[in-house]
Amino acid sequence: MKLKYNHSYGENGKDFSEYIDYLNSIKEYISIDLYNFISDPNRHDFSNKSLHDSRIEKIQFINDFEKNNSNMVITLLGKGRIFKLDFLSIIKYRIEQLCRINDLLTYEIGLGNLKYERKNILVFRAEFCDGGIEIFCEEIHIKEILE
Repeated sequence: MKLKYNHSYGENGKDFSEYIDYLNSIKEYISIDLYNFISDPNRHDFSNKSLHDSRIEKIQFINDFEKNNSNMVITLLGKGRIFKLDFLSIIKYRIEQLCRINDLLTYEIGLGNLKYERKNILVFRAEFCDGGIEIFCEEIHIKEILE
């Protein structure tokens, strides 16, 4: 699964500026907490604060029948920390070939546009060594827990 917005891993080497420019252009559509997390270059490099090399511990699907929506929580084990990614009001998702333990290579958050839905839906994409994840939803929260 190829990333659409963040080309700092792979194609451009370590150039994070193109993704930062993109994030600045969509800043008004995402929460300040989410923006602060994903625009921090340390969240995309090889440092302990980065999601790079984190591994999926758990993926949970939560159906809220009263609100008629689905949510997902992905727990990633990082370097000395745990990342909990909450995806609220999921519209569409795809998970490819994550049958074994996988290291996260890179990720992005941006705005997606689905034909049958309204514009400015959040989209999360992550590339792993053996597959990827793509989630379209209304809200994303990332929580970091130090071990």
